[in-house]
This record gives sequence, C-alpha cells and structure tokens, in this order.
Amino acid sequence: MQPSRHFAFSAALGLAISPWLGVAGGLGCLLGGTLIDVDHVADYVLDRGGWQGRPAFERYFYGNQMRRLVLVLHGFDLLLIAGLALVWIGPRPALAPWLWGAWLGASLHLLCDWWSNPLRPGGYFFLFRAFQGFRPERLLDPARVERQRVRLGLV
Repeated sequence: MQPSRHFAFSAALGLAISPWLGVAGGLGCLLGGTLIDVDHVADYVLDRGGWQGRPAFERYFYGNQMRRLVLVLHGFDLLLIAGLALVWIGPRPALAPWLWGAWLGASLHLLCDWWSNPLRPGGYFFLFRAFQGFRPERLLDPARVERQRVRLGLV
C-alpha cells in the first residue's frame, strides 16, 4: 500500500480512538501506522549498499528487485508479542496511550498491507519469512505481483 494511504488510514483511526486514548493515543496511532515502514528503507539500504534516491527505492520494491524481504517490523507474530507486553505493563505508565495508539496503528498498517500487497498468506509473519530464508521468490505470489505492477502502471 502507498504511504499516503497508510497515513490517511492511520489518521482516521487515530481520530477514532482519541476519545478513549486521548491526543497521545491518536498521535501514537498515526506514528505507529506510518513509521513502521522504516524497515523497507533498512532492507533497501542494506541490500543496495546505500540510499540511491526515491525513484530507485520505488523500482526496487514495486519492480520486484529485492534479494531479501526481511522487513523486521512487518510481522503479526511480533505484533502479538508487543500487544502481550502492553497488556502486562498495564494502563499505569504515562506512555501507555502512546504505546497503545502505536500498536493499533501498526496493526492497521499490517492488515492493510496483508490485504493489498502480493505476499503469500504467511508472509506477514516474521518467523515464516525467516523459515523461507527471506527469499522473495518463496514469499511473493507471482499473480498478485503482476496485478500490482499493472495497477501501478509498471508494465
């Protein structure tokens, strides 16, 4: 999913949860739902040996030029661990609204990605990607990749 859509969905959810979690929770949601994509940049920089500009970055992902799909923050399994940690911490700490908001934003982000991106069903579990050696040819659904390329005008 495009970053602008993640921003819009996260902002909408942030507004929706702010009556319960306050402004801090709403801002946490916006940040958690958008900044989670920093792992895409990390994968790109590590694979390419540095930043080569946004057009090269977009070709790398949308043109299916990845050699590995680590995406350390994109995992429902890791999100579950974070959610359990938040439950264990409880509502007392001052950062709780920020953290819950960020967790909700990241959850929405992963659900949107899972719905719209061409990874196979298990691809949004970090351990599944690890067992597949983080290899794109094992993680991406070729038919969905082609549909995404057509939708983005890359064909």
